[in-house]
Amino acid sequence: MSSPRLVGFLALVTLGFAVLAVTTGMKATGHHDTAPRAIDASVTASAIDDAAWVTAHGHIDPATLFRSGGLAAFRLQEREDGLVFVVRVQGTPLEDDALWKRAGVLGAIAEAVKKADREARDAGEEEPTELPAATEAYLTGEHELTGAVFAPEVGMNTGTVEVGAESMKLTGVFGSYSGATRCPSPLRAVVVGEKPPTRVANLGATAGYGVLAVLGLGLVVFLVRPAKVTPMAPRGAQIAGETCDVCDRTIVLEKDGVLCETCTNAVHARCLGKHARTHRKAEPYRG
Repeated sequence: MSSPRLVGFLALVTLGFAVLAVTTGMKATGHHDTAPRAIDASVTASAIDDAAWVTAHGHIDPATLFRSGGLAAFRLQEREDGLVFVVRVQGTPLEDDALWKRAGVLGAIAEAVKKADREARDAGEEEPTELPAATEAYLTGEHELTGAVFAPEVGMNTGTVEVGAESMKLTGVFGSYSGATRCPSPLRAVVVGEKPPTRVANLGATAGYGVLAVLGLGLVVFLVRPAKVTPMAPRGAQIAGETCDVCDRTIVLEKDGVLCETCTNAVHARCLGKHARTHRKAEPYRG
């Protein structure tokens, strides 16, 4: 039998594959959006399924903006639930580091305005410097946001959403969106620009995870099976040390004694003839 730690680890991995197979199987056989469906504020985050494909309209709530690497997240002013929108900052005004007062969390627009005011006063300008027009329009304008829904902590999902090579921690106490912005629960993230996996992709993933789960189970069973013990060939009976049935003396050496084939008693080889007369047939039997 193999190490219990190894068997336990393989059992956990196998269980993980089995759960993934069930989760993707449910997605493959369940409701699947073939096109984005519009949602308004009446559709709460808790009513939106993982991997749904949705479109929402609204204005960014600057106080809920959060940045992690190449991704930013925010909620809409029109909503009071935990529906979060995750976007790539590249090519948007959110890429401007001047907007962010510290890594990860966006300062209120007022902070940027105050900074611009200070710069204007230092430069001796009469009018305060304003935010770039594109940035102001992005932060105050209405947006149409379409993407796939990611539900942290649902199934085998973790609290981290991945978009290409970028990732953002959505849930958790430290360094996460919910921790930094006090996002209401439950949290659902719309990954803007992404599409949910197709039904065929989910079926393929289900089959793949299922095969891995079966292989893992087979390996676990193989490792925990009782070891096959090959019985040793029986050894001949030990004669040395036995008492001769004829002369009652100890048989000192193995070669000096024999076993009677009829009664299996030990006798000296020299005493076998005498002993044989007590049986109809007595033949020596050496182990």
